Amino acid sequence: KCLPADCVGIDSLRSRLSLLLFEHVKRELPKLRQDLEIALSEARDQLELLGKARSSPSECKAYLAQLSLGYHNICNAAINGHYEGAYFRGGTDRTFDLSLPATIRRTRAVIQSLNTKFAEEMRTKGKLYEVDSRDLGVGKFSKGDPSKAQHLSKSEALQWVHEVIVRTRGKELIGNFNPLVIGELFWEQSSKWEKLAAAHVDRVVDVCNRFLKTLLHDKCPKDVATRVWSSIIEDDLNNRVAAAYKELKQLVEEEKEYPINYNHYYTETIAARRRERHKASLVRCVHNNTTEEQIEGYGDEVVSTTVDIDQIVSDFFLDADPNMEDFSCEEALDCLMGIYHVRLPSSPLIE
Repeated sequence: KCLPADCVGIDSLRSRLSLLLFEHVKRELPKLRQDLEIALSEARDQLELLGKARSSPSECKAYLAQLSLGYHNICNAAINGHYEGAYFRGGTDRTFDLSLPATIRRTRAVIQSLNTKFAEEMRTKGKLYEVDSRDLGVGKFSKGDPSKAQHLSKSEALQWVHEVIVRTRGKELIGNFNPLVIGELFWEQSSKWEKLAAAHVDRVVDVCNRFLKTLLHDKCPKDVATRVWSSIIEDDLNNRVAAAYKELKQLVEEEKEYPINYNHYYTETIAARRRERHKASLVRCVHNNTTEEQIEGYGDEVVSTTVDIDQIVSDFFLDADPNMEDFSCEEALDCLMGIYHVRLPSSPLIE
């Protein structure tokens, strides 16, 4: 009884609901129109992709042949880096975001970018241990973050090498080391290579998969794209992926063989490391045999420096470590550093 008369009764309710529905529809009409225009545009695109009417097997074959030729030409252009076609010019992104279809279309550029990142990963994360040439202390080294190289001081690195030499001892004389120890050290130092390379192949497979699907989506209607992908492209792509992993497995198996080298950079690296050690030793000897004395009558400004050359030469040649085990560890570590840098892949894994 307290309600207004225009809010009571079925007729009033019907009128009020009609008004509410009208207001709701009026608010939704712009969005509905926008959705309809998008659907209409997509339908027109699909209709255009269907091409001319095809009612006979010969017409269907001609359509598929033309579709295949266009698909093949764009694939070749993407692989060879020829981006002058209209297909590659739309929607380019300055940031080269790999999540965008416009970026994926430029396949060779994407693969080159991935190769560059892979090479950097191999350089920065490929080694198991990062050896500091300075002696930062002695201690039992422990395992660190598996995604990063574990930093070892010189003493810790020599300790690691010594442990490997002990378990590979053969008939060699004390002070020498079994040549096979270089292989043991190299295999441990390069143990991350397989995982990094497999991750790189995974990324390339994903790019190729997305490129082929995007191109198929852009060049033919949905029902045709689904059938072509499942009946032709997917199986062939899977075969190529299997071949890529088979090739990777073969490369990994080859790296597990004893390392063989004919590159002069190996001996240059060893010689450079020895020169660094000799230089450090010479600097130490010069420092220990150099004295400075203030000359009386001139205050603190004039200092006389005396260098005992004979003692420097004597100390330098006596500075060699008398421990033959330490000497062999040092030599083995030099050889490892040389062979690792020579065998580190410098060319892209994916071409």
